Amino acid sequence: MSSNRDITRIDADRPARQRIRDEVSSWYGVTTAIGSHGELSFRVGEREIGHLHGDAVAHFRFEEAVWAQLRAIGRIDVHPLFPDSKGLASRRMAAERDVDDVIALMRLNHELALRRLERRADRAASRADNQALPIGNATHPWSMPLHGGTGAISEGGL
Repeated sequence: MSSNRDITRIDADRPARQRIRDEVSSWYGVTTAIGSHGELSFRVGEREIGHLHGDAVAHFRFEEAVWAQLRAIGRIDVHPLFPDSKGLASRRMAAERDVDDVIALMRLNHELALRRLERRADRAASRADNQALPIGNATHPWSMPLHGGTGAISEGGL
């Protein structure tokens, strides 16, 4: 028997919650916590990428466009407590393929969360760069007078 087959068999014997927790918590930046209703929550920074209610169901929040695509192809259902919300989703885990798809949905949300963090970091760096440029004040070389003049380059200035 090959080692891959052994791993697959062992994975199939573990409860869904444990399999998902072991996989998802190994990804970059993912932390876990137990929520107020006993759910196992997975986060990247401040953003939850999904949570599990035991071995039976996973809940997610997706951007509306992503949610609509996933819903249209049957990979998610509406959230039972918020059925009118476009973005909140539910996925039951009744078979092995469901567990694998919950992991894939968590991976999708993980990648989206990392992209959001990257964009936020880029915006913060851009703001910091802009604040570091003292344009318009007397310490900036283009704002200082040249050779006692008005700040404009004159024939005798350079």
